[in-house]
Amino acid sequence: MLFEKYSSNNSGAYVSVDVSICICTFKRLKGIEACLHSIIRLDRPDVNIEVIVVDNDSQGSARIIIEGVAKGSFWPVRYFIEEASGVSFARNRCLLESRGRLIAFIDDDEEVSRTWLVNMLSTASMYQADAVLGPVVARFEHQVSTWLKDSRAFDRPRFRTGALLHWGNGRTGNMLCQGDLMRATGGFDVRLARLGGEDLRFFLELSRRFNAKLVWCDEAEVHELVPPLRTTFRYVFDRALNGGRSMVRIQADAWGHHQYAYWFIRGLLAFPLHTFAALAAVFYSKGRAVDFSRKAAGDLGKMFALIPDRTARYGQG
Repeated sequence: MLFEKYSSNNSGAYVSVDVSICICTFKRLKGIEACLHSIIRLDRPDVNIEVIVVDNDSQGSARIIIEGVAKGSFWPVRYFIEEASGVSFARNRCLLESRGRLIAFIDDDEEVSRTWLVNMLSTASMYQADAVLGPVVARFEHQVSTWLKDSRAFDRPRFRTGALLHWGNGRTGNMLCQGDLMRATGGFDVRLARLGGEDLRFFLELSRRFNAKLVWCDEAEVHELVPPLRTTFRYVFDRALNGGRSMVRIQADAWGHHQYAYWFIRGLLAFPLHTFAALAAVFYSKGRAVDFSRKAAGDLGKMFALIPDRTARYGQG
């Protein structure tokens, strides 16, 4: 057995499966098809694997595609419909149905590299990690403007393999975690099912309640397909705004309402600096101007985290 840390389970509930690869999907048919094809082409580690797909469309729009791809899979592909709308419900259904000692999550707009799982498992074993995260690299569906690339709006931080991570770097777009530990957190907060930030909240719980060891694996790369509707300034701005708001709300829920005041002050001090920098950057780099605008949007989100959302969202990206 590759992973002594994960090899014992007194309950015997997950004896037959070592790793559950989980994907939530919602009306993203081309994405989930490409995602599954990349999974069935994975290099095969010497462990027992299952693939779990939870469709959050009550009509089961992805069923035919998943059943078709599953015919060519070396591993069993198990398909479920979760009728409760919202990504937290779909991810919790994955936890409910999965049987693996280890659980991996990727998004339905991502494709994994052939060595993705082998590298994730190797890092988990080498560093005795409770959870392993890897890089998500944006791949655009169409030619995008130079300003968007220069803005770094779709660049995520990367670290050396084995680096310890703060919970604030956590996300479910490319991760592997102890199954029992994931279940012990209670899963993903359903209050955030349609608002976002449920994965950040999950990693906060892992760190706060269990002092979980989060480790980076830079070789476990996945590629995220970015559609045209996400390449506008409005989308970039709104994502940063919602990200700042969610981060403050999550911390306030964990440590008390004084977090709202603390982050309001921080946002209030940083907003004019980032706004001025954005205006100045317009004259020499549109990309830098958008980058500073993103930061200003995050400041606004922190300042007005107490204001209720007018809209809700669903998505893994």
